[in-house]
Amino acid sequence: MEISEQQIKPYYAAAIQPRVIGGCLDENAVDKNVAHCCELIDRAVAGTAQTMKGQAPKLVGFPESFLHGFGPARVRSFQTNSRMARSIPGDQTERLGEKAKEYGIYIAGSMFEVDENYPGHFFNTGFIIDPAGQVALKYRKINCSNSAVELSTSPADIMAHYSQDLETLFPVLKTPIGNLAIYICFDGLFPEMPRCLALMGAEVLIRPMGPQPTSGVEYVDTWRTVNRMRAFENNVYLIGPHWADSPQSESLVAEGHSMIVDFNGQILTESDGAREHFVVAQIDIERLRQRRKNQRNNFLSQLRSELYARVYAAKPCFPSGPDTDRKRGLLDLDEKWALEKDVYESLVARGIVTAPKS
Repeated sequence: MEISEQQIKPYYAAAIQPRVIGGCLDENAVDKNVAHCCELIDRAVAGTAQTMKGQAPKLVGFPESFLHGFGPARVRSFQTNSRMARSIPGDQTERLGEKAKEYGIYIAGSMFEVDENYPGHFFNTGFIIDPAGQVALKYRKINCSNSAVELSTSPADIMAHYSQDLETLFPVLKTPIGNLAIYICFDGLFPEMPRCLALMGAEVLIRPMGPQPTSGVEYVDTWRTVNRMRAFENNVYLIGPHWADSPQSESLVAEGHSMIVDFNGQILTESDGAREHFVVAQIDIERLRQRRKNQRNNFLSQLRSELYARVYAAKPCFPSGPDTDRKRGLLDLDEKWALEKDVYESLVARGIVTAPKS
C-alpha cells in the first residue's frame, strides 16, 4: 500500500474484549467465535460513530486466541492445541477481512497457525488485516516455548531452517495511520520484544492478551504497569485487548481490563472489569512524532545498543541460536517443564542467577 506523506489526522482505535468459546469444549467454536467477533465489530463501529461525532475506529484489536481458546490447563498437550490451529491467511481471516473492507479498518488479533512448511509444529501468530481485507502483517510469537501455559513453536526454536530476516522476525506494517506492529501476551514481559519492534519503526503496538492461570489485584496491577512501561520507554501507543469472562472456555481466569495507553505511559481508556465490552481512545501519530523529535524524551535516540548487545551475546539463556532446530513441538507440559529446569540449572552453573538455600 502506498503511504501518503500527508499529515496523519488523529483517529480512534478500539480494543475489543470478547467472550470466547473454547475449542476443546465445542468442535464448532471457531466458526461461532468468528461470527460473534464480526458482530462485535459491527457494534464497536456503530457505537463509536454515535459517540465520537461520526468517527468510527480505524484500528480494531482482539485478544490472544480469541477464535479458539486454549486447551484444558491440566492436560494441555501438543495434540489439544495444534488441532485448533488454522492457516493464515485462511477462512477465518477472510471472514474478518470482509469486515475490514466493509468499514475500511485495520483488524488485529492472534490465533494458532499451522504451516505445511513446518510439519510437527504450530505457531501462535499475530496478524493485521488491512482495509482491503488482506493479511498485511504476520508475526509469530517469539516468547512462547518458555511460557508456563503454551506449547506452540517459537521461530527461535527452529532457527536453523527459519528466516533470519529481521523484517520477518519483527515485522512492522507502514500504513496511512502510522506504523503498526503486534506482539502477544507473554512477549510483553520481555522489554526486548517491544523495543525491537520500536527499533524496526513501530509507532502503535497491539498486544493481544490471553487468560491467565492466576487472578486478583496483583495480576491486574502487573498488566497495567507492564503496558504503561512498554509504551513509555519506547514512545509508542499500546493497544491491549483482553478476554472477557468466558464460562464456555477452558479453566483459565479472564480479568479483562482491556486498555489503550499513550506514548507518555498514560492509560487513555480501560475496561472496568471482565464483562464483554470494548474501549476506544484517540491515536495522534503527529503528536507522538513531535514527542520523539525531542531527543531528551526519546529513549530510542539514547540507546547504547552496541554495548547491550555484548552482554546478550556473552550470556545466552533460553536456547535460540542460529543452529537451534527442534524437530517437533513440545508434546506436553512435563516436557516443557523439564526443558525449563535444564535452562535454570545452566543459569545457576554459569553464575547468572543464584540458587536459594532451600
